[in-house]
Amino acid sequence: GGHLRKFTPEGDLEFEVGGAGTEPGMLAGPIGVAVAADGVIYVSESGSSRVSRFDPDGMFHSAFGGAGSEPGQFRSAMGIAVSESSELFVADFGSHRIQVFDADGRFRRTWGNLGSGPRELNNPIGVQIGPAGNIWVVDSGNGRVQVFTQDGELVRIIEDVGPGPEIISLNSAGEFYVSSPWSDSQVRHFSPDGGLLGFVGDGLSGPH
Repeated sequence: GGHLRKFTPEGDLEFEVGGAGTEPGMLAGPIGVAVAADGVIYVSESGSSRVSRFDPDGMFHSAFGGAGSEPGQFRSAMGIAVSESSELFVADFGSHRIQVFDADGRFRRTWGNLGSGPRELNNPIGVQIGPAGNIWVVDSGNGRVQVFTQDGELVRIIEDVGPGPEIISLNSAGEFYVSSPWSDSQVRHFSPDGGLLGFVGDGLSGPH
């Protein structure tokens, strides 16, 4: 649906925002959620190619983006992450790029274009901020993860992270997890150097 729900640590529903739709405060295909240090909530919407901003108490504040290929527009907004300095990094799925905004949704910079070479992207989906503040991007169409500085300089490429990778998560040890929900429904667990450690959720203890 088009709802975002916030729960307490005990699992109690604290508030619910949204509802399926494209009107302000409603959500059309919500994909990614990022919460800034001040509690502001950002939701990327694939259906309306925008990002909606909610106050910490769940009240709608504003939205930015819109369908298109110009700077600040999206061809389906996917993964989203917020840095310690409150910059927003959003995967622009159909335009094969990462776009960066300030906390109020003002466009700052972008990088990436369609391709399979270094720093090129093919349908990026997941975005996560990792060690040293680097931006980890699931380059789904190329079946890999690319790691960038916050200015878009390439740090490293990690190949072979599973078929159709979409979502990434990192832990404090620098290990990372990649899921491919539309391909094989497995979550792969990798070491910091990209070695496959095993799988999560299917009872397997190691690579197979």
